[in-house]
This record gives sequence, structure tokens and C-alpha cells, in this order.
Amino acid sequence: MNIMRKKILVAIATLISLTSWAVTTVESQPGKLESLLTDHSITSLKVTGTIDARDFKFIADNLLALSEIDLSEVTIAAYCNEETATFGADNNFVAASIPCTSFFGKSISSVVLPASVKSIGFAAFAGCDQLTTIAFPASLDSISGYAFSSSGLTSVELPASVKTVGEGAFARCENLESATVGSENIGKDAFYADAALAALTLNKEVKTIGDGAFKSCSALTGINIEGSALESIGNEAFAYTSISALDLSAQKSLKTVGGWALAKTPISTATLPNSVSSVGEGTFFYAAQLETTNLPDSLTTVPAFTFAGAEALVGESIVPATVTEMGDFSFYNACAMPNFTIPKSINRIGTKAMAGMTGLDTIKAHSDAVPALGDSVWAGIDQPSVKLDLTNMALAEDFAHAEQWEHFHILKNYLLGDVNGDGEVNVGDVTALINAILGDTTYEQKVCDINCDGEVNVTDVTTLINTILES
Repeated sequence: MNIMRKKILVAIATLISLTSWAVTTVESQPGKLESLLTDHSITSLKVTGTIDARDFKFIADNLLALSEIDLSEVTIAAYCNEETATFGADNNFVAASIPCTSFFGKSISSVVLPASVKSIGFAAFAGCDQLTTIAFPASLDSISGYAFSSSGLTSVELPASVKTVGEGAFARCENLESATVGSENIGKDAFYADAALAALTLNKEVKTIGDGAFKSCSALTGINIEGSALESIGNEAFAYTSISALDLSAQKSLKTVGGWALAKTPISTATLPNSVSSVGEGTFFYAAQLETTNLPDSLTTVPAFTFAGAEALVGESIVPATVTEMGDFSFYNACAMPNFTIPKSINRIGTKAMAGMTGLDTIKAHSDAVPALGDSVWAGIDQPSVKLDLTNMALAEDFAHAEQWEHFHILKNYLLGDVNGDGEVNVGDVTALINAILGDTTYEQKVCDINCDGEVNVTDVTTLINTILES
């Protein structure tokens, strides 16, 4: 008897299981889905016909066990109720659109979108952590803000039909490993903090990358950019990623690179096209492994903090000849650079712009006038050990008496033996040399060391006299 009872119970359990996993198929009209589905425990549903926001609201509020839904043959009609909001505060829904928050937080694992859908509403699938894959139809035009944020998606492939990806659309998808994006506009924080995202392809249609679009995608080491239509990169777009190299030289339409765009990345090389006319603050802020890069010739300023903390940066002619100002902290702690060139165009160097550049050996200044300075421009540098090489020697005295500049070892063009600096080598220089040997410190040692042995003594007097007699 007990055996028979067990068999019956197993049969009932099996029947219940098969019933719960069976696909329920209904053909609906707008607002009628509720009347067609009396069993709210179903787990798999296929809908055909036409539905609207009221039907999505019914699904959201009542089909709590739903894990699979097939809307491939559905047409979504417009709906408006001016008296009562349907989702949140929204009461007006356009046709061919998945309404906002319609599947928010549901334990849904499979979704087939309508073949005719054009847009996906705000947070429509946000928090659907069981949803690992979804196919986007070619009809899709836009994905609204946070549509799939914190979902379980492992890959995303957006068709070229999608013109806009909204703010945070795929943010915090912790399992998302790859993304192919063909949208013209990638919104702010679109893929923010997708920590597993390692493979990123931007198709030829991409024009703008919004602020923070890929910020904190810590597994992202590189970007495959298939086209050359890119026009702007937003603030912090790739900050805190693991990008190691970035060559944008083929992006001839690129005009703007936003502030902090590659901050705190391990990037070692970067190339920007000359089409870029604007670079924001801190573009390479504490990119500590950056060794080589360029600034476009169209720039007129090196913004504040651009290379602050770029401890491995080298390349003495990194500032273009078009730049008139080096911003505050622009090269702060770029301590590996031995030689630095200041173009003729520079008329101001900002506060602590070159502070902490402890590796400096020589500054080559092409200035026609002494550039104005902010505060503590060379803080932390042993200025007397750094050579200041001027191309315009007529400014030597001006630099020697200018605040902050006067501490450098200013190189001068000397006539060997012209100890008294009158432009000639004669008996007057012998007298001056003897005075220098006797302790007169007003004479430059380099001029007094006639035989170039590193010392100034009576041997130099003999050499100077012989030089005068032979001339």
C-alpha cells in the first residue's frame, strides 16, 4: 500500500512539474491579458497579438513565478491614461516600446523581444540577475537609462540600428564579459563598473562616448575600434580600467577628449590625432606607467593635472609649439623626465606645474620673454642642479633675476678666456683670472677654467697668456 501511495505521489509531483514548466500561449488584445490568464503561477509564457502598458503592468504585479517570456510575435500598442499612472509616475506610453520598470527585479531568465520593438524603457530589466542573454532585434532604436543595470547578462551585442544607449543602461552587470556596440551615442555610465568586461568592440557607427561610460571596468585592457567616426570621449570615460595602450591616431574626426578620461589606468602608450582641439583636466592623471604619448598640435593649453603622477613619462618635447599655458599641476610628479622643452609660445606656467619632477637634468627654454609663474612651480626640485638652457641668451640676466627662475643653473654662451665678460680676450682677462684665483667669486668658474681640467689655478693663467700671445 505504501509503495502504491509513493508511486501516486511521484506521478502527481511529476504532473505538477510538467504543468508548471509548460509554455502557456495566449493571443491578446490591448489591456486584455489579465482576463486571459487566471493561473498566476505560470513560469513560461508566450504572448501573441497586441498588448499595451496595462498588460505589462499585469505581468509585473501578478506573474511573480515567471522565468521565461516570448514576445517575438507581439505588437505593442500606445497607451495613455491621463488620470492614473501605470508605472511609477508615467501614464503615457508610446507604441513599440517596452515600458519603464516593466520587468524590474524579476527572476526572469529568458526574454524574447518583439520583432518590431523600437525602444526599451527606463530600468525595464534592471536587477534581473537571472537574465544572462538577450537578443536585440534589428528594429531596436534606443535603450533607455538603466534598462539592464545590475542584470545577469554575460554578453551584449547591439545592432547598428540602436542609435542611443542611455545613462547606466548596462551599469554594474557584474557578469558581463564582452560587449559589441554600434550605437552612435553611448550614454553616461552606460557600462559603469562592469568588472568582468574584458572584450570591447566599438563598431564604425560610434560617434560619442559619454562621461564615465566604461569607468571602473577593471578587466578591460584594450578597445577594438572598427571605424573612424568617433567625435568625442567624455569625462572619466575609461578611468580606473586596465587599458594598457590606446592608439586613436586613425580617429580623424575626434575633437574632444574629456577630463580624467584615462585617469588611474596602467596605460603605457597613447596616441591622439591632431584633430583633437580640446583635452580636459587630468586626462592621464596618475597613469603611473605612461611612458610615451603626444599632445595634439591644435591645443593652446596643457590643462591642469594632465600628467600629474605620470611617474614613467619621458619625452622632452611633449608640449606643442601652439600651447601658451601649462596649467596647475600639469606635470606634477612626472619624476622620470630628464629633459623638458618649454616652447617659445609659453607665457605662463601654473602653480606646481612641474613640482616633484625630481629627474630633471635640463630645461630647454625657447622663450622670448620670461614666462609668468604660479606658486611653487618647481617645489621639491633641487633647482641649482638643473641646467636652464636658453636659446635667447639676451634674456639670461632677466631669468637670473626672475623669482623662482633664479635658482636654476642658467647656462650661458661663454668666450673661453673672456673672464671679465667684455667680449674680448686680452690682458684685462689675465688680471681678472688672477683675482678669481685669489678668491673673487664674481667670476664664472667655467670661464676661468681655461685648460678645462676642472680646476682654476695658476696653470690657467699660463694657458691664458699663451692664448693671448698666439692670437
